[in-house]
Amino acid sequence: MKTKHFNILLSIVSLLVIVVVSLRSILIPINHDEAATFFYYIQTGVFLPFLSHVDVNNHFLNSALSYFSFSLFGDAPFSLRLPNLFALLVLIFASYRFSLMLKSSAAKLALVAGLLLSIHWLSFYSVTRGYGLSMGFMLLSLVYLVEYFQDLKIRKFLFFLISIHIAISAILIILIPAIVATGFILLFQLKDGKIKSPKLLALHLGNALLLFFWVKWSFFFKDAGALYHGEGNNYFEVTFRTLIEMLSGYQHDVVIYAIAATGILVLLSPILLFRKSLKSLLVVFKEPALFFLTLFLSLLLCFYLMKKLLGINYPEDRTGLFFYLIFILILAFAIDAIKANWKNIAGWLIFGVFVVHFATQLNFTHYNLTTMPHRFYDRLLAEQNESEERITIGGHFSSELFFAFMNYRNNTVLNLPHPPPDFQFNTDYYIAHDFQKKMYDEYYEEIDVDEPTGYNLLKRRVKPERKAMFSMAGEQRFTGDAEFYELFSFSDTTFADEAVIMGEFNFSVHQADAPHLVWLVYSIDTDSGSYYRRFP
Repeated sequence: MKTKHFNILLSIVSLLVIVVVSLRSILIPINHDEAATFFYYIQTGVFLPFLSHVDVNNHFLNSALSYFSFSLFGDAPFSLRLPNLFALLVLIFASYRFSLMLKSSAAKLALVAGLLLSIHWLSFYSVTRGYGLSMGFMLLSLVYLVEYFQDLKIRKFLFFLISIHIAISAILIILIPAIVATGFILLFQLKDGKIKSPKLLALHLGNALLLFFWVKWSFFFKDAGALYHGEGNNYFEVTFRTLIEMLSGYQHDVVIYAIAATGILVLLSPILLFRKSLKSLLVVFKEPALFFLTLFLSLLLCFYLMKKLLGINYPEDRTGLFFYLIFILILAFAIDAIKANWKNIAGWLIFGVFVVHFATQLNFTHYNLTTMPHRFYDRLLAEQNESEERITIGGHFSSELFFAFMNYRNNTVLNLPHPPPDFQFNTDYYIAHDFQKKMYDEYYEEIDVDEPTGYNLLKRRVKPERKAMFSMAGEQRFTGDAEFYELFSFSDTTFADEAVIMGEFNFSVHQADAPHLVWLVYSIDTDSGSYYRRFP
């Protein structure tokens, strides 16, 4: 394929991808993690490291950019997702820059297929999370790193540092690839004899200070118990199985192990292709396929040692996306090094597989991330309009936040879902997972089912009877800045029966800070302690 023809193909693919990702940004409802990001960091504007709510869900750069987008354009999902949509342009640009380094059409086709036609990979460019931003800028940083190894221009090293730190600010786990890459750069510069350059030393000092800051923030999360993602001791199951499942959309063992076996063959290919040149250390830096393989294996070892020595969890599904990015680069540069004519067939075959997968997995209703269709919310709103009483809603804990976002966006007054740790049968409606069917089938009927997300909307077959035990006469007004206000209390030694206790308050806010971070707390004191349930 001539360069002109490839550029036309790349332009068509890029335009298609931009349109698809933009439409998905508009049409697909906010998912659980996006809603958490919105309520904790975007709406509040409190997202700075060390000073915000302690959770690795705070992808700092994403939170900051989404906050500014929210301030300028409002709270529509598309507005919140704009920063990652713009990151798609960075991904396309970096992919183009890498294509210029590849000589064969087959390698270019594999590169474009893996980076621009992987539908579930592209999903991260249409959500308000940091993954799209981080992967786009990490790819760009690797462009400059490979170019630096080739031409030794200091500005390429500078551009690498800028890009990789932008990637870290979007997803903190990119800190580890950055540290490993820095180690390789130092080794290369020592071998090359240019490490004594004042400009290089200044850049290394700045890089070290920034890396120290990110490391400090990482241990801040670790000490707070916030590095909870990726629990488990089986490296393959936690990291690579979950990553393959997420990117392929399949969970069958045969498919998973077939993809894993193919991946191992790809990883072995640079060693076979460059086995005669491995006597020199510099060849690792001059041949991108070997360098990316070395980077991949080094990261594999680093995360293993971090688990064993520091107790830090393995990367899991989306937190391991950098492995996929590096893998695609290994694949492309390995194909480019093959001299046999059959590689052209292989290139078109890889491209075709990704195109078919893209077409069969494409949808404009859901991601491989936790969300529910907006029609569930609309149905509950219709049910509320037909009821004289305030309906009660139950649900899996994962449904609480994106339901709250729908409530917020629609400016309505539906009760938030009550998300108990175990399925309970005391609410009028329930947002359940399909795997809970055996538990709820006797008590609830399904009034809507959404197979892609696995959520079912349920209605109680027999409406729970409500019996008033206590009531508050008159109206109460609260003003000031007290830590808490006691709305209602009573003393009793025991309850007469084992029925579920429900409290209902109607209140209006005349003036308060916006956003107003409060909890309505129900507390029952017992001999063994205190139980409470809070509603944000």
